[in-house]
Amino acid sequence: MFLSPAFKADMDNASADGDTTLSDLKDAFKKYWSSGFHPSFGQDAHFAKPKEILSLSVRKSHVDNGVYRNDKGYTSTEGAWVKWRSGKEYIKPASDAYLIYAVTDQRNAMLNAFLDEDAHNTVENMAYMDEIIEVTYKFYHQTNSKPMPIDEHDALFDDKWLED
Repeated sequence: MFLSPAFKADMDNASADGDTTLSDLKDAFKKYWSSGFHPSFGQDAHFAKPKEILSLSVRKSHVDNGVYRNDKGYTSTEGAWVKWRSGKEYIKPASDAYLIYAVTDQRNAMLNAFLDEDAHNTVENMAYMDEIIEVTYKFYHQTNSKPMPIDEHDALFDDKWLED
């Protein structure tokens, strides 16, 4: 797993101040990525806009940040997250917090950004998404890797990728 320079800097600065949120999130993502499940991660999908992002295999995973919305449907409620965490329900919950990451064709991931609040509105800002795109291009160039084709995303958590 890789970290974007901004994600790493934010994580290091927060850790220096005693805030382990991003470090904990990185560790939780490692477990999620290796097993296909972590109670802190709900719905997970690739971005569809701007159009250019489709070719870059950039995804978002909804994160349980403890802020719940009753006005956005059941999946955004605390009850949905509680049932998801307990394994009593298999409907993936949603939130307004995203972990944004890119996936290579070898299923390596680069954590790009964490939006702790107002994620839905933030990603509607095309200037913000242009920054995500720029960082993602640099990642693929620096690692001499290629994005996973979108049509392979349905198999991201197939047994061939997961640890026992």
